[in-house]
Amino acid sequence: MNKFRKDDRVSVEGVIASDHFFNGKAKVRFEHYNEAYFDIDELKMVKPAFLVGDIVIHSDQPRHAEVLAIVGDHLWVSFAIGDFATWHASLVRRVDPDPKPTAATREAEFEPLTLTPPRLEPDDTEVEVAF
Repeated sequence: MNKFRKDDRVSVEGVIASDHFFNGKAKVRFEHYNEAYFDIDELKMVKPAFLVGDIVIHSDQPRHAEVLAIVGDHLWVSFAIGDFATWHASLVRRVDPDPKPTAATREAEFEPLTLTPPRLEPDDTEVEVAF
């Protein structure tokens, strides 16, 4: 999963391109870009788009919680121990999983599972069971 997804609000650093302002607007130049695509490392999260099921953390609490519902700028969350809380979205950030799997997890995902029956050793004896 990427850190950013549709509807996240982000900011990009630019340079004021002119000393002339028109109707309160400034012309901004984004260096090194011809298109509106930016390196993810250059983006700053301003306001994440939360979804039900996201794992989040509050800025004042060390516990992770799962988003159960969203109403306006408030998230209703559930903790692993069964407690619930309502958090204001401005004080919460998503706990995104690492988007880059390690070599070990990649191998584990695609390694075929093979089952082998137990081997009987030559000295194993058969046991008769009466019913």
